[in-house]
Amino acid sequence: MNPIDPATLPLKGIHFPTDISWWPLAMGWWILILFLLLTTYLAYYFCRKGRLKRAGLHALKAIKQQKLTEKERIQQLSALLRRISLCRYSKKQVAGLTGEKWLAWLDKPLKKKEFSQGAGQILITAPYQNTAPDKQQLEALFLLIKKWIKTKDD
Repeated sequence: MNPIDPATLPLKGIHFPTDISWWPLAMGWWILILFLLLTTYLAYYFCRKGRLKRAGLHALKAIKQQKLTEKERIQQLSALLRRISLCRYSKKQVAGLTGEKWLAWLDKPLKKKEFSQGAGQILITAPYQNTAPDKQQLEALFLLIKKWIKTKDD
């Protein structure tokens, strides 16, 4: 047999495989990205919700400590309830409510009629009365609003 000269053979050089591309991402990376996005959204949602409650309780405490007349205090409390409601719910649900409808709407998270038939009545009656509500009624209203702010809605 004839020895074969390697220089004369039609062989090609050694070809190494191309580097692994980073795109498209493997399934594990997609799952990790989705998990991070979901975790970030949930953290934002719960942090915002807790921040709203803390701010509402802080504002309630500030109203209680301010030197105001009873009527001014009730106006401040009513405005606070309206601001918190507008933050928690859509404007369509809250903005147009007044009087008894407003109090009935405030009762929904409490599952009782404490606004429309209890201490919350002061919110719609006090501005039109010549006499100011007594301290006991005002304290009951503060406790009711504090309870309302702390309620877990949804």
